[in-house]
Amino acid sequence: MSGCCQRFCADFKNPMFGIDESPKGTLDMDASFNIGKGLLSVAGIIKFITLAIAVASEIYSFTATSIPEFYPAYLTPWGVFFGILHLAGSFVLTVFYSKGTNNTNTNNTSVLVKITWLLYSVAGVIGCCITVLFWVAVFNPDKDNDMLDKIMMHGGVVSLIILQGILLDRVPMRLKHIVFSDGVALLFTVWLILQVSKLVMKPQKMRFDVWLTCLI
Repeated sequence: MSGCCQRFCADFKNPMFGIDESPKGTLDMDASFNIGKGLLSVAGIIKFITLAIAVASEIYSFTATSIPEFYPAYLTPWGVFFGILHLAGSFVLTVFYSKGTNNTNTNNTSVLVKITWLLYSVAGVIGCCITVLFWVAVFNPDKDNDMLDKIMMHGGVVSLIILQGILLDRVPMRLKHIVFSDGVALLFTVWLILQVSKLVMKPQKMRFDVWLTCLI
C-alpha cells in the first residue's frame, strides 16, 4: 500500500511529459509509439485500420443523425473526435517520423509525441465516461436502432484506442494528464449550455443524454 502511495506522489512530482522512471531508467518513446516503423510494418497497418474505422464511425454517425445542426452539441462525437486526433497522431509518428529523437530528455520529446500522448489520456477518459453514461442511463433497447452505430460510437472506438495504446503502442500514463481531461469536460459543459440556449427546438426532441451530460 505504501508503495502505491509513493508511486502516486512521485508521479505528481514528475514533469507533465517526464520520461524519467527512476530508479529503473527512462522511457523509450520511440518504442512506446512505434516511431519510424513505416506504413507497411505491422504497427503501421494496424494504426491505419484503427484510424479508418474511427473516421468511418464518426462520418456515418453524423450522416445518420436526425438533427445534423445539433450534432456538435453531443458529447459522443467530441469524444470520438479526440480519439481520431490521437489515432492520427500515432499513425503519423509511425509512418512519417524517424527514430532516435525522443529518448534523451523531456525537452527533446517532439511536440507531436506530447500531443499524441496527451490525447490518449483525454480520449480514453472521455470515451469511457461516454460509454458508461450511454449504456447505463440513455440506451433504450425498445427505441434505439442501428446497433452497430451505437456500439462503435459508445465503446467501440474507445476500445480500439485503449487496446492500441496498451498492446501496440504501450503509451505511458501520467496522473497529471487528468487536468486536461477535466478541462475538456468543463469546456464541453460551457459549449453545451451555449448550444441549448441558442438552438430553438421542441423540448421533446431533446435527447436525455444531452441534459445528462449538461448536468455532469
